[in-house]
Order: sequence, then C-alpha cells, then structure tokens
Amino acid sequence: MIKSIIIITGGQGFFPRALVASQEDGTNNALGNGGIGFETAAQLMAKSSNHVIIGSRSEQKGQAAVKDLESRGLPGSVEMLQLEVTSHDSVTSAARTVEAKHGK
Repeated sequence: MIKSIIIITGGQGFFPRALVASQEDGTNNALGNGGIGFETAAQLMAKSSNHVIIGSRSEQKGQAAVKDLESRGLPGSVEMLQLEVTSHDSVTSAARTVEAKHGK
C-alpha cells in the first residue's frame, strides 16, 4: 500500500509553497531529476510505500530518469510529470493532474 507520494522537480524560479513544504498528507518535494535530486529519488524509492513523481521540463530527460530508476529494481514506484516550475499555468496543471491521479 502506498503511503507517501514524493514530488521531485528541478529548475529555478516559481516554487509555490504547496510544492516546497512537506505536506500533512505525506506529499514531499526534493529538487532535481539529476544529481542530488535524482539520488534522493532513488533513496526514497528504497521504501515500498513511497511513490515518487519526477517533475521535468523536458519529457525526454524525465522519462530517462524514470527508466534509470526503474532499472535499479527498487521497491518504490515512480512516474514522470511534465512540469515547468517557472510557469504558474504549468504548476497549476501539474497540481490538478496529481490530484486527479492520486487525490488530495
């Protein structure tokens, strides 16, 4: 049973508080789908109850990160969400997508 959903996203600029702070419902945020953020995702996926969402401006880079994480055979799950953190419309759309797929 999935208990936590973790949103991993990179970039600079517009970061609404809802995506930055740990949430009461178990949703958390770390930065980047490469480097430290990527390794954070891998560490979080070591727990089977965690579901990691990789937010990426580039669908190609995001899908590559997901493929790499899945190839490690970690017990957690992962998906990619196209997201441009400097765009309010993109952040709003991403939030709606996450809510529709995973609830509040």
